[in-house]
Amino acid sequence: MPEAGTASAHASPWSARDPARRRPPRPPRPEPDPGHPGATAGPGQGSRAPRVLIADGEELVRTGFRLILTARGTEVIGEAVDGVQAVAEAERLRPDVLLTDIRMPNLDGLEAAERVLRSLPRCRVLTLTTFDLDHYVCAALAAGASGFLLKDVTAAHLAAAVRLVNTGDALLAPSITRRLVERHVTAR
Repeated sequence: MPEAGTASAHASPWSARDPARRRPPRPPRPEPDPGHPGATAGPGQGSRAPRVLIADGEELVRTGFRLILTARGTEVIGEAVDGVQAVAEAERLRPDVLLTDIRMPNLDGLEAAERVLRSLPRCRVLTLTTFDLDHYVCAALAAGASGFLLKDVTAAHLAAAVRLVNTGDALLAPSITRRLVERHVTAR
């Protein structure tokens, strides 16, 4: 039997007596995924997931967005193939969030956003596009959009963005934010 205060042959290599050999701290628990169904929705909505209307001219894109959002607990209440249908469906379904492309047939997503927000001022608009152009960003924000993302966003970020704009916060794609900040700083 070893003497008191000495290590035994079977002692843990992570000895509390030797600071160099202390057990490394456990990594922190990951933050909850904002896209998880248990995450809270907007103010006054408890834990209810946002109700989303998807507007995009491409069926494959709409289907992909629907699968991503429903898999993360967001309720997709409808789809629209163009801006005209987006406005009509928004007025009929009263979504919390309109997820819309900018370029669509018959009526673009910017004009659709303006019309929807005129009749449903509590609705939030999140625009997605493949076009990383400043004039689209400015036009979307001027139309009342709460967020602007590029279609190269990850599934988790898309779901989180929908929940974020539903709370009333604004969101820009990181590359756009970086570009706008760089421009602002260099303009001084």
